[in-house]
Amino acid sequence: MGYGSNGNSYQGYQGGSGVHHNSANRSRRRDYEELSNGTNSNNRMQSMEVLSGREYGLEFDSSDGPQNLKHRATLYCLVGFLILIVLTAPHRDHGGETSNFKFPKNSSNRTNATVTSTTTTTQAPTSPSSESKVTTSSEPALTAQTNNSSNATLTRHTRPAYADQCHLPASFQITLPNNFTFLNDTNFCLNQTTNDIDNQSTCTCKDPVTPAKPDYAPVDWPRAMQMNVELVQKAIASSVDVVFVGDSITEHWNGRDMAEFRPKDHNVSIVFEQLFSKATNASNPQGLALGIAGDRCQNLLYRLQNGEMPATLQPKIWWILIGTNDLGSDHCNANAITAGTIRIVEELQQHSPNATIVINSILPRGGSNHSSQELLHISQTWPIMQTINQRLECYANQTSTFVQFFNATDLFVYTQDDDDANYGREVYINQTLMNDYLHPSGEGALKWGRAMVDKIRQLLGG
Repeated sequence: MGYGSNGNSYQGYQGGSGVHHNSANRSRRRDYEELSNGTNSNNRMQSMEVLSGREYGLEFDSSDGPQNLKHRATLYCLVGFLILIVLTAPHRDHGGETSNFKFPKNSSNRTNATVTSTTTTTQAPTSPSSESKVTTSSEPALTAQTNNSSNATLTRHTRPAYADQCHLPASFQITLPNNFTFLNDTNFCLNQTTNDIDNQSTCTCKDPVTPAKPDYAPVDWPRAMQMNVELVQKAIASSVDVVFVGDSITEHWNGRDMAEFRPKDHNVSIVFEQLFSKATNASNPQGLALGIAGDRCQNLLYRLQNGEMPATLQPKIWWILIGTNDLGSDHCNANAITAGTIRIVEELQQHSPNATIVINSILPRGGSNHSSQELLHISQTWPIMQTINQRLECYANQTSTFVQFFNATDLFVYTQDDDDANYGREVYINQTLMNDYLHPSGEGALKWGRAMVDKIRQLLGG
């Protein structure tokens, strides 16, 4: 089918359902037959004009004759043949793979699919042991069930094997194909209220696995992050063995708190120079501390994705300490903090697949707005911290040798019999090591730092 100059379709003059039955068409057909049979030589040129398009207002060279028409007809045939080849060629997708997929004529063999997630795109398995394909995109994910003996599952989320072993909640899943933690829940808060921190009991917990800036310190927090970025740029020029990432406890290694250098943090920075600087001792592991006071899991994740972890920063070890503010300030539950920490591990693994990731246990914090050194029956956060640490240790043991758990909690606590026999042995924070029952003092940093150096040298094979 073609199109005339007025946009209306027309067909050849061979008859059929599409033939226009009017006098003009019959006249043209008669002229064509006479031209072909040579019976009307007086009308040949007129007929050639009709066939060559002059009647439709098209302009051609005046030298058009029967021979040119023949060549033109041949050209049209070739163009039509090429168009036919293009239209009937096998479709190729964006990846360059040929696809000849057709639904089977027998509808009973078609796949019966049910929606199980919010996104889908077929991709190859992400691990050598995985045989089923996984999907992620903007379309609903499907769980496909075929009538043959093999079942193919196409889903965006899956539950890792360690989740049950480590007593993680049913909402804990992994997003494929990136293997990123996904907490299929909207409630990240503690079931009970607590006034341990900031004398508040309102839960302000945010999604721990979604990167986000904090909604406080709009000036100081960006300034602290910029200071960290500058430290990263300086460190790239030299070889870095270990990078510490975390909150205020990590920022204090640099002698500052929320970008402010404070005298009481100076002793901690001196310890860092003694233990983690080759300039002080050539046998020391070279360290870099990237912390910001008050950070939660999602804040640290944001920093890693937005400047503090460039491609050129590739330490042998990443050391994580995060979660105390999520619990004490925002009243996040153990599920949220565990998932947020694991999500950070996954981000580091994707960036540095050959590095070892060390998860430091959440350090103890005192009860009653961290003003008391008693933990067991005074602090409501203490048993939650223990649950988080146990889950993270289990996760590290069940996943890979490239993920390690480091228990530093026991370095800062001691036990003794309580005056009240009803409580038995009570757990206390060593005030010498944690003056404010939350942040390591100079002495506490030294004890903790030496233990970390031993672990780092073990991991580095030194």
